[in-house]
Amino acid sequence: MDTIWSLMLFSGYLTYDRFEISDITGAKTYFLKIPNYEVKSFFKNTFIKEYSHGKTAMYFKMLEDLNLK
Repeated sequence: MDTIWSLMLFSGYLTYDRFEISDITGAKTYFLKIPNYEVKSFFKNTFIKEYSHGKTAMYFKMLEDLNLK
């Protein structure tokens, strides 16, 4: 899944928003965003439906990850 998100970031379908560093572990968490309505529509109506292969849990997880609910 991470590879897919990385590819989407580098191709411009997602853009960098911000990052946070954990006080406990020092690990960075990067927050990405969808750059515009057209890409948002593509993710919600095409990409996620195709990629999730009808698995509802994966579909809703992807919607949640991209704040598309």
